[in-house]
Amino acid sequence: MINDEEMLQFILKNAEMGCLGINDIKPYASGDKLTQALRSQNLEYGHIYHNAYNILKNRGYSPRKISRFVSS
Repeated sequence: MINDEEMLQFILKNAEMGCLGINDIKPYASGDKLTQALRSQNLEYGHIYHNAYNILKNRGYSPRKISRFVSS
């Protein structure tokens, strides 16, 4: 069974990946509706990320960020 810390770390990681993915494709988005949808989803992922981050910190855990790397 997954404990609270593992679940919060999982939420944090997925919210961060959501933000990073949206930021990667935003420059290629065309049209106001798509741009607005991406902006809205990015804000929501940001809220989720910050909530999970703050809960982890308040419980004495160290939030773990994902690492991005570029493969050539």
